[in-house]
Amino acid sequence: MNYRSQLDLFLLLSCFVFLVFGGPNFYIKFTTKKGQRVSSGGTVIKNVMEAVIVVVVAVLVVVVVVVIVVAVVVVEVVVLVVVVVVVVVVLVVVVVVVVVVVVVVVVVGGGGGGGATAAAILAATTKERKCPLSLKCYLFNISRYDTVKDVDWVLAFRGQKEINASAYDVWDNPTLRHDNPVPPGFSRACLRFVDFESCDQHFRSSILNNWGNIKEVRFSLFKSNSEMAYAVFDGTNSGRDSWFVAAKITSSTWLPGVRTDSFRYQRLSGICSGSMCRRLPLYGPFDKCNTEYFYTFTIDGPREHCVENGVWSYVGKMTGFPLFFYSPTSSRASLASDQGRGEDGRSADIGRSSSSSSSRSSSSSSSIVVVVVVVVVVVVVVVVVVVVVVVGAARQSDLCLVVVEVALVLVVVVVVVVVVVVVVVVVVEVVLVLLVVVVVWIVVAAVIFVIIVVIVLIAIVLVVVVGFFLL
Repeated sequence: MNYRSQLDLFLLLSCFVFLVFGGPNFYIKFTTKKGQRVSSGGTVIKNVMEAVIVVVVAVLVVVVVVVIVVAVVVVEVVVLVVVVVVVVVVLVVVVVVVVVVVVVVVVVGGGGGGGATAAAILAATTKERKCPLSLKCYLFNISRYDTVKDVDWVLAFRGQKEINASAYDVWDNPTLRHDNPVPPGFSRACLRFVDFESCDQHFRSSILNNWGNIKEVRFSLFKSNSEMAYAVFDGTNSGRDSWFVAAKITSSTWLPGVRTDSFRYQRLSGICSGSMCRRLPLYGPFDKCNTEYFYTFTIDGPREHCVENGVWSYVGKMTGFPLFFYSPTSSRASLASDQGRGEDGRSADIGRSSSSSSSRSSSSSSSIVVVVVVVVVVVVVVVVVVVVVVVGAARQSDLCLVVVEVALVLVVVVVVVVVVVVVVVVVVEVVLVLLVVVVVWIVVAAVIFVIIVVIVLIAIVLVVVVGFFLL
């Protein structure tokens, strides 16, 4: 029953009561003797009492009709509110279940974990990534997959400070590989970038034996569990060692100077003389120890003449190699005359210099965007279709029933979409081998929940408003 029909019923009943009980009675009593003198007072009183009774009865009937109309309206409003509340509650419950499922899928499906230390080369993206300390910037070793990955990067190399083993010799040795799969005896501490002292060896990926289609290479230096400096190189059309050239740097903590300064021995292998080796050099002229400058370099041998002759007193006594040095500012640094702008890298580790294999690694952020976009598009399309179909059919239907039907259909749609989201997440995790941080997916689930709730509420309001004017 709609409101217009209720008003018509009210007016019809009122008119009926007045005409049946009031109008004819007054007409008979007071007009049948028109033109005659009314001499009997009792007759007049009797007519007045009857009129009063008729008026009272009419008023009572009108009140009853009003009460009925108001009751119907209130019931419809209450039912509508209850339907909306039920829909919202169901959505909340469904989203909570989805969040729990996603958390379980991520935590259980991710598997393994490992340690972290000094030097690394990883697969590339254009994004600068700095993992928050609270998340420890872990690289996860998932034994059933070929490579070790950290979201956007594939680990190609990682060097450890002061273990008295040449980092470059490991890099250059094609018979060594520590992934595909990770050897059982290899320390998991050497697959992460925290707790540096727990690792006692370098990591070398099989990617170095199959260098091809490299997009970018990231070289990073870590200290106290944080990335202190980095440079991202353009890796296209590069060889395993030829990417390490200042002109190929696309982003870095050392810009802009590192792109325009003069360097010698711009090659990853650097320069060696007997047991004295300087590797990975972004290094100025090799003239005198007290005038030499650098952005980064690695002492990769047991001896260094600038330390032995006392000019690099800032370094102190060498207790092991390799040692990794970097400028902590955007300018070049020196270990002699410019100690205030340079920093000893002995307590830091070569971090993530990265190189991707045949194709760029897909990032979790891109998969998140895809999932959210798919969910929003599906929900919007389905809701629009439901609203159009149901409102079109509502011209001959009860408004309350239409709202209930729409709410139920939307609940079913939301449940289906949520299931699809969970399936998509699982597929993304398995296919792309990306362990997504639980916090990120909780935020995504919350965003999806808000979007769905807003869309559903808008749809219900549209159905109610459009249906009200159509019925």
